[in-house]
Amino acid sequence: MNSTEKERKSLWTKITDRELNDIYKKIIESYKELDNSEWLKYLIIRQEYCKTWLDRVDRKIKHKDISPSLFFIWYAYEYLGSKSTVPVFIVNELIADTPEEKEKRKQKLRERQRIKYQKRKERETPLQRETRLKRTRENSKAYRDKKMLNETQEEKELRLAKRRELARERLKKETPTERKSRLAKLKEKRLNETPEEREKRLLYLKEYYYKMKVKK
Repeated sequence: MNSTEKERKSLWTKITDRELNDIYKKIIESYKELDNSEWLKYLIIRQEYCKTWLDRVDRKIKHKDISPSLFFIWYAYEYLGSKSTVPVFIVNELIADTPEEKEKRKQKLRERQRIKYQKRKERETPLQRETRLKRTRENSKAYRDKKMLNETQEEKELRLAKRRELARERLKKETPTERKSRLAKLKEKRLNETPEEREKRLLYLKEYYYKMKVKK
């Protein structure tokens, strides 16, 4: 273990139980404010950076409802430039961070989140999956509706043109089985549509074909 690592580790051995209790209370009071701080978000991303010297703290606080990383974040924030040299290492590293390193760190975080999300999806039950997909569909629809309210005519035409292009690409790639399944679903949808939905669909088609005719 090098001198820097020893210096970092020694920080945690100096904390008394009384100090720990005071810190615990302060974390509960100030966590919401800390969560909005930019450099604290950075520290959350860099949790792996401090894991090696959190062992003692972990043992001390195992009976309390608090994670070692959360303890570290508060401690680094509270003692910056005074009692502790550890936050200074972190902040110096943050200041020296290049755009390339930031992007690399973000990619690493995104990949970790993707793996975590994938594992969670693999564990879910059919009911949980259906609930998740339903929520995703509802959120996507709400977002699209909100976005479409403010779009200009030009933006609308661009969006629809892009959607048609993607649909054409998808049709080119589909297999005979996929085509058969799609047409069966479409037929069922047509049979179950309300008079209002039918009228809306026909009006859209009429407008679309008229535009195509004018363009020619």
